[in-house]
Amino acid sequence: MAKDLKTAVFCWGRFNPPTIGHGKLLDALISVAKRKGGRNSDTFVLVSHSVDSEKNPLTKEQKVFYLKKMFPKQMKYYDVELNKKKLFLRLIAIILNKYYERLIMVVGSDRVREFQTELDKFNGATGDDAPLKGASYSYKEIEVVSAGERDPDAEGISGMSASKMRAAAADGDLKSFKSGVPRGFGARNTINMMNDVRKGMGLDSLKRNESLMLKTYTKFKKEISEGITKLYGLSIKELLDSVLNYKGKTLIYFDTETMGLSPKKDYLQLTEIAAIAFDGSTFKEIDKIDYKVNLLQVTKDVLKPGTPERINWDSHVKASDKMKTPQQILKMTRYGSKTAAFIKEVHALKVFFEFIDKFTNPVLIAHNAPFDLKYLGVRAKKYGITMKKYESLDTLELNKMYFIPLLKSVEGSKELDVILKSLSTYTTTGKRKVSSTLGNLSYAMKIDVKGWHNALADVEMLMGVLAKMVEMFKKYQDVDISKLHRGEVLRVAKGRHKRKHTPKRKKK
Repeated sequence: MAKDLKTAVFCWGRFNPPTIGHGKLLDALISVAKRKGGRNSDTFVLVSHSVDSEKNPLTKEQKVFYLKKMFPKQMKYYDVELNKKKLFLRLIAIILNKYYERLIMVVGSDRVREFQTELDKFNGATGDDAPLKGASYSYKEIEVVSAGERDPDAEGISGMSASKMRAAAADGDLKSFKSGVPRGFGARNTINMMNDVRKGMGLDSLKRNESLMLKTYTKFKKEISEGITKLYGLSIKELLDSVLNYKGKTLIYFDTETMGLSPKKDYLQLTEIAAIAFDGSTFKEIDKIDYKVNLLQVTKDVLKPGTPERINWDSHVKASDKMKTPQQILKMTRYGSKTAAFIKEVHALKVFFEFIDKFTNPVLIAHNAPFDLKYLGVRAKKYGITMKKYESLDTLELNKMYFIPLLKSVEGSKELDVILKSLSTYTTTGKRKVSSTLGNLSYAMKIDVKGWHNALADVEMLMGVLAKMVEMFKKYQDVDISKLHRGEVLRVAKGRHKRKHTPKRKKK
């Protein structure tokens, strides 16, 4: 039987750099060794020595270091003595044949045939046909086993290739690079490995504050010029000179009110839209629009008790304390008040886009802008309208990444202390939470606007909040927020902050 043969089970790769995909390979190696080799087998993890700036930026020593950090259990099969040699496939087969009669290699599915053909070709060959001059191998059985499907364009583990990691490192894209390492690897190890890859490619290491929002300042400026607006790890001066420099542009503060959070559902329509345009050089108001949106028939059906749509909605309300009924949503957004003209949703979208397009270099400003822009784009698509890409600024992100760190960094400033105190709440454990909602920011900054959750009122609050932020940024532009900035940036990058669950202690 095959299991009676002394068997060597191995994987061999460049691991440049190591990824979660390699973890899958190593797991498959151990599984195959147990299933096919049994007790009569030995397992080997073999690492290539190849080094070059294009495909192999890490040295063998660096790769082994990070592999052991990522996969400590699997790397106990790393053979130190065997890995001292500059290995290639035929040499591996020759060396292992001194001690083993059966050879099993574990590879990605796309390379099974390639390696099986090469190993079979030289098995038992001698003389001029030998794999190496004066050296050969002869196994009773050779098998190349797939570690699983490998699609370089797929998401997640099966698609995470080292080439994608190298591309992310070259771009300074820490977010994409981080998606290729396993949980528990740690932020410091991730940044260090990315910088080692960059050094091996002949690129400079990224400073901590440059890679915080996952790209370099150079790439940030390039993306701004292409209309993509994201806030990266800048100083306050850089923020004022780049993101908040609106000379020659038109600022369009806007807000939408909706029936829910998912624009794909027909009945979760827009209910109101408002915008005010300002000259970015003179900061004088140019024009404004304010419309309420007529309810669609599917939305009206949700308002009727007993309809299938309403029954489904009510089931969600029962399941969540935060979920509101359709009537509560309309009341909260003051839908019934006659503060604006009512028009159809399709017309509201067309009017809004025409309003933007008539201005030079428009910059769309909103609190949680990604939500509003996504909602508008999806709803527009339902009517066959294609939404253009516009430069935008998210004041929610601006607040979390710059304004809150500024509030925490400046000591002895009464005006900032008052704002911070007003925004702060404390948990039962004494941990401080700082609010970022538009209403709370307006209240803390003493911006006197009534009608929260009414689109036009929210736009006016937004204008006041951003103006106050810019005023404080200019006044305290020399303050170093880098230490506190890091924590806020990482929270934005990760999205919702997850608290660790602490199990309850059993009573004695």
